[in-house]
Amino acid sequence: SAKVGQVESAFRKPIEQAKWELDPNGAPDFIVNAVSSDLRLPIKGQDGQVPRRNGKVSFDEHLVQALDSVFTGVAFFEQVYEPRGGRERLRKLALRPNETIQRIHTAEDGGLVGITQRGVNGRDDVFIPIDRLVCYSFQKSGASWEGRSVLRPAWKHYLEVHKLESLPLSLALHIDTIRRVLL
Repeated sequence: SAKVGQVESAFRKPIEQAKWELDPNGAPDFIVNAVSSDLRLPIKGQDGQVPRRNGKVSFDEHLVQALDSVFTGVAFFEQVYEPRGGRERLRKLALRPNETIQRIHTAEDGGLVGITQRGVNGRDDVFIPIDRLVCYSFQKSGASWEGRSVLRPAWKHYLEVHKLESLPLSLALHIDTIRRVLL
């Protein structure tokens, strides 16, 4: 609905439009430069930098996809690396859509072990271990990594309105009239 879109936009815009930069926080220069390059992020304190374009991952695009977890409860990304300059470098953070996740595997202590993603085009399902995953879980509760959508409290009301909107107009008017008489 339009109201849901407005809420989503009000939540997303300030985060998406913020100036994002990498804070070295004492890390070695070669690591800071690699992460900055891989994610196309400027380094904090180095004014006048032109956004980097040699990295394969766009932090801005990743941020947009990651924010979906606030509305869906969870978002999974697979880290994919490639050799570059004698080191393994991040090539992509590949979104693993929620509708393709067959199972979320957890350890006895509730820690994330990995996910099983449904195979496509007749291929077998694929297990992706935690060491290759980035997971954003919004309002995670205990060992449940599914999270909870920020819109969840409004779902019941939204569903009722949606049902009413699908009724023929004359029936909806009749129900409204009965509601006014009874209330």
